Amino acid sequence: MSDQDKRFAPVAARRLALACLSGALLSVSLSAAGGDVIKPPVDQAASLFGAFHIMCNLKPPNFESLTAYAAALRLLPLEEATEVEPDGATLTRKAWIGSLTTGPFALRVEKMSGAKGVLTSCAIEGQVPDTELFRAMVVTRMQLRGTPEHELRDGTNIYFWENYGDTGMNVAVRDMDRPSGRFAQIKLLQMVPARPN
Repeated sequence: MSDQDKRFAPVAARRLALACLSGALLSVSLSAAGGDVIKPPVDQAASLFGAFHIMCNLKPPNFESLTAYAAALRLLPLEEATEVEPDGATLTRKAWIGSLTTGPFALRVEKMSGAKGVLTSCAIEGQVPDTELFRAMVVTRMQLRGTPEHELRDGTNIYFWENYGDTGMNVAVRDMDRPSGRFAQIKLLQMVPARPN
């Protein structure tokens, strides 16, 4: 990877991690479905992380494989959209709703393709009893090092770690409070630079 690609990869990853999508977290879906404010069980955070580990963290994210995996699990489609970014990159995203023994969750996958390469992400999101405790659990279990970059956007806290586990991949944790409860998202992102001509 060239020095330019090394500089581009975390910048592109932050763009995808910080993108506040329409109805970005599961809270919107639950509210739209008429969901009442329900306090999640104390083990919901651990269940969400377990789902993330199985679906997103066992191998680098691959958009097509994750789409096929969601279909195999018969998850309910939540969102599918494609848009062109100002720099010409194409962003494709899909999301599904599923059920854990502790409550509902959403699987979200995104792929941004541009001149510099392809950035793919896999995320799990859902309601948690305590967003700070969830973030602390993620830091401990994934052995995230250093102080993360933090941004507050549209009422959403976003924490970003570069080069997770020296793999070149990045991790983002988002959380937000809504009338229907507290919600969190954990996302793994990988940049594959374009091959030189």
